[in-house]
Amino acid sequence: MNNWLSLRRVALVGMWSGILLIAGSGALAQNTPAPSPSTNPGPPPPPQVGPTADSYAVSLSTGEIINITSDQDVGNASSGQPPISLAEYTDGLRTREQAKEYRREFFYGVSVASAYTSAYAALGIPSQVSTTISPYIALLMPTKTGSFILQYDAVVNPHDSNVLGKGPQAYQAFSLTAQGAMTRRLSWTLIASGGYGSEATRLEGPLTFSVVQSIPVLDASSTVLLPATNVLFFANTARLIFQKNERNSFGFTLLHTYTGIDGDPSNPNASGQHSNALGVKVDYEHVISTRLALKSYADEETVFSGAPCYTFGGGVGLSARLTRAISLDVEGGPQFTSAGCGGQQGANFSAILVGHVNQKDRVYVSASRQFTTAYQASGTWQDNVAAGFSKSMGRATFATDAGFVRETLVNAPAYHGYFVAPRLHVAIVNSLGFTAGYRAFRVTGGGLPSGVLNYAAVSLDWYPAGVRLK
Repeated sequence: MNNWLSLRRVALVGMWSGILLIAGSGALAQNTPAPSPSTNPGPPPPPQVGPTADSYAVSLSTGEIINITSDQDVGNASSGQPPISLAEYTDGLRTREQAKEYRREFFYGVSVASAYTSAYAALGIPSQVSTTISPYIALLMPTKTGSFILQYDAVVNPHDSNVLGKGPQAYQAFSLTAQGAMTRRLSWTLIASGGYGSEATRLEGPLTFSVVQSIPVLDASSTVLLPATNVLFFANTARLIFQKNERNSFGFTLLHTYTGIDGDPSNPNASGQHSNALGVKVDYEHVISTRLALKSYADEETVFSGAPCYTFGGGVGLSARLTRAISLDVEGGPQFTSAGCGGQQGANFSAILVGHVNQKDRVYVSASRQFTTAYQASGTWQDNVAAGFSKSMGRATFATDAGFVRETLVNAPAYHGYFVAPRLHVAIVNSLGFTAGYRAFRVTGGGLPSGVLNYAAVSLDWYPAGVRLK
């Protein structure tokens, strides 16, 4: 029976892959007419403008964009894409010819913060004032056909009064973003991230972002609170892209997610949980113009823990530049899950609207329904909404992120959480600044008693310019 189900899933994904290939061939045929002797062929179709999302990374420490291409003018105003601020990170490369012009670069910094944490009466946690130290290092390396950046960041609380023994607590995070090319038409990207350590300390550290149209967008999944002492997360994505021509491309993506949660001895409902999920996605994109691209996809994911759980489906989407400053990415379609996944939702979707108000100010709004086990070992379907903006005022920058997360859990009450995180950063000099911020998490379900957890922190941040290496 299990073999028959596996064959059915493989057949369905294969059917969707065939549809994508047929669609790509049809689009190519419709957009590439044969020239006749009496007419001259028209101009070649315009190339896709600007680096892809994989051409950027996000700093684990500051949440700022890191450009990992050699293109200093990442915006193209003539096509409606405004340039963006590259902060202190402007190096990298994509082509063999430019490799000699750029060198390896090492980044470092540290942030020292004093934070007030409110009491969480439902869990018997008293309020406390603590000090955290957050060191950061990163290495940006050019290669013959691309580049990669490796980052490490940690949040260390030397004296946590809410932990038995009042000993030190830490949460450590890393990320790797790499890209390159095998041929002129075949390219690859690899994105890996992970973290391990104290759940309480994780919430005092930097927020987690992803890149959409060169704008950092908050990963709402990372804002969930967990009834745990220590946590371990891994998320890996490997992608292969075949650029058939300037308008048509095909992608093949492998995804892996691991979530490990240690039980909390003080909470009898918080037992240790672990989950492994492996997924595959194939997609096709057709660029109509510099402002519009259409896409279709098929995916499948299997969770290797507990009852047999798998999901498969497909859908369509588009990427559109609505104005010179505003872009929209949206996709969705039917999705089917097995009984072991805790319920059938019928569809998945994601929609992200981002805008560059000017070179320094930005805004975004996102909403999605997705199948994920990230940050919740027993999680399956998650609905989330997030919004944020960043406003520069001379040497000061004010930013806010807020949203809502609802997650279906297997054999547990659904998780509902609201969060808001405003912060103000003032640059004293180019490499030294002061930050004041506040975070509030309101939680119901998910193995946690209903309650509100508040953080208020001030920090001194030192992040000098990178050091060129020979």
